[in-house]
Amino acid sequence: MKGLITLKQRIITGFALVVLLIVILALGTPFVEIAVALLAAMGIMELFNATGMAENKLLMFTAVGAGLCLVAVQCIGANLFNPAMYVYIVILFAIYMSNMQKIMLKDIAKTFFLTVYVAFLFAHIIFVRNLDYGYLMIWLVLIGAFVTDTAALFAGKFFGKHKLCPKLSPKKTIEGSVGGILGCIVATLIFCLVGKIGFKLEVDYLWAVVIGLGASVVSQLGDLSASCIKRQFGIKDYGKLMPGHGGVMDRFDSLFFVAPFVYYMLLISPIFA
Repeated sequence: MKGLITLKQRIITGFALVVLLIVILALGTPFVEIAVALLAAMGIMELFNATGMAENKLLMFTAVGAGLCLVAVQCIGANLFNPAMYVYIVILFAIYMSNMQKIMLKDIAKTFFLTVYVAFLFAHIIFVRNLDYGYLMIWLVLIGAFVTDTAALFAGKFFGKHKLCPKLSPKKTIEGSVGGILGCIVATLIFCLVGKIGFKLEVDYLWAVVIGLGASVVSQLGDLSASCIKRQFGIKDYGKLMPGHGGVMDRFDSLFFVAPFVYYMLLISPIFA
């Protein structure tokens, strides 16, 4: 009974998230940028809590501020990312040198990694949105992350027998993983048909299949990577923001890997013309 309640919560919350995402995407780029910045800040805070780093408020709030700045400079463009990273490194070393009795080098390293992991990877959502046909291409990111997760969930529930990676995520199965990949490819092709019929665009279906396949694989890798951190630090969820899903990191972890993958694949070759 408890499992059914959790699944119901997951479906309801998932539906609400989809509606919210549609609204944000419909409102346009500034709202996408604001949403990415806020989610990045929340994700960094969740990771600091999960890894026990939240006890050092100075490092945590420095990381959150840096995460917001890194997303902001990605929005502004003008090749500001490298200078921003330089300034961030200098700030971290200034904090380290002035607090050597309390802060270890490993704390600085963790702070830097957690910030870049969330802010840099997550900002690729904005990159995709700014591409040609970006208002459509952004859906490839969401399909890669959310369709994979949903298809894997149901495929695993009905067909799952062989564990995929029991030490990291005991409930995930090989059958679920394959179901996630197939579901993502099918959803990507449906998306392409919508682009062709609804927007009169030429479609490279073979490249679309390659992107759908790869996006699903890296989506699952992103999910397992976040699970690795949870297992190492002995937590079940990163937060309780979304019933049935957990926190920002629980729900959006796969996006960190999918958004860059889709962006760089589309730079190699677009699927629409």
